[in-house]
Amino acid sequence: MSTQKRRHDKHSPQSSTVNPRWLNRFQTIGYTLGLMVLSLATLLSSACSSVPKTDFKDRLAIGESQFGDTFEFFYIPSNGWLADRAFVQQSKHTTLSSVDAKRLSNIMANGEERLTQIAVSSPSAEKAQRILLEACQILRVQRSDQPLPFLEVMYIGKPQFSREIKECFGLLGSKYFFSDTDLELNRHS
Repeated sequence: MSTQKRRHDKHSPQSSTVNPRWLNRFQTIGYTLGLMVLSLATLLSSACSSVPKTDFKDRLAIGESQFGDTFEFFYIPSNGWLADRAFVQQSKHTTLSSVDAKRLSNIMANGEERLTQIAVSSPSAEKAQRILLEACQILRVQRSDQPLPFLEVMYIGKPQFSREIKECFGLLGSKYFFSDTDLELNRHS
């Protein structure tokens, strides 16, 4: 057995001491990065909660102007911008349907035998579109594309999401109406 001591040079990679100047620099960089991450998290959390605050009563009034007093108003609350975007992205890549889409399709199925008028809206127009499309797909699969002649659906949202919904409900033989939230809500203000 050798009893030689290993010599550690202060510049060798095995050195266990850290130069205090470098330590201060790393601490400063760490604090700066920490503040940047905290600032970014604060910015994102404020952006997540900045979903347009459109009044529920205004959306309800838009539905009443189309259907009168006898209609279902299916309002889908927003869970914040980030959560709504995650829902939309996930729903595009899964074959599972959301709880809201299943509930909506159950209400819509009444359109086979009796007049069923439904207005659908959400502060997140894209989320409302995804749920409407899912509900329509559920109905098409369950009913083997049999028509729902007494179903009237109104989407209160953004025009860029309306075309797909119109096509889907057209395949069900249902009436489809659209109301642009930006135009209508400005009129009610």
